[in-house]
Amino acid sequence: MALKENEINATLLWDRMRSGDSSALQELYNIYYQYLFGAGFSLCLDRELTKDSIHDLFLSIWAKREKIPAVSSVGAYLCTCIRRKIIDVLKKEQFLEQNISSEDYEMQFSYEEVIIAFQTEHETRLKLDKALAQLTKKQKEVIRLRFFENKSFEEIALLLNSEPRTIYNHMYEAMKQLRYFLSSTYSS
Repeated sequence: MALKENEINATLLWDRMRSGDSSALQELYNIYYQYLFGAGFSLCLDRELTKDSIHDLFLSIWAKREKIPAVSSVGAYLCTCIRRKIIDVLKKEQFLEQNISSEDYEMQFSYEEVIIAFQTEHETRLKLDKALAQLTKKQKEVIRLRFFENKSFEEIALLLNSEPRTIYNHMYEAMKQLRYFLSSTYSS
């Protein structure tokens, strides 16, 4: 009974979204995100590709809301959409042969493979967090600006009121420490 009620609620949200209610789109996103993530991740085992595909899917739905059909099973409709979107991205990135259609492509990873991939990613993230904790405050700042904000060494030098050579030195030392810590962590 609860599943049927959830689908009825989702259908009502779907209709509101089609009428231009952006809060209904947000609710649908919140309701189905985990479900779609599981469906997408089991197809490609790429966390970022899956997240990006989900975001693209909801942006696409919103942009085409006046043309999309009424559906009786929102979850099934979204699942089909996310699978197609991911397969299209994989084709474009030449991970699939050009002559394979989305209907022919049915390779999915087993539940165990998905769990192992999640576990491996989690362990890697913990090791990286420990490695980053070993860096000085200045080294962390340089890493953040360089890799997460895509700043050049000259831009970082201006932001931190330092010479570019000093920034190079901070980066070199930080990378040396990270390599050492991560290699010793992985070998143990």
